[in-house]
Amino acid sequence: MSIALAVERGADCTGTHVGAVVVLGNRIISTGYNGTPEGFENCQDGGCVRCADSKLFKTGMANEMSDSHHVPGAGLDRCVCVHAEQNAFITAARFGISLDGAITRHGARASAVSKRPSR
Repeated sequence: MSIALAVERGADCTGTHVGAVVVLGNRIISTGYNGTPEGFENCQDGGCVRCADSKLFKTGMANEMSDSHHVPGAGLDRCVCVHAEQNAFITAARFGISLDGAITRHGARASAVSKRPSR
């Protein structure tokens, strides 16, 4: 779990920071953290308008928000950030790494990655 916590430190989301490690057998095959996808400006730098607005709301600067619906717990469909697990899966896919039978670990939880979906 200490590796997942180390990966978590790379998270650039303005909300919660999460790190994920994908393990197959005794090997780490991918890692990821929550935040904007590769190629987007980092969340901390304004890459996600919804997260930037939510941060303004939390800090008492709601009058500067671009959309009044971007409050904590709402407008999540407008957020471009991806979950740590999603980022780890995307990274594995980018490098052609199969996730069949792998386990994701983050925080105190673990979950199995099932077989790829049939088309």
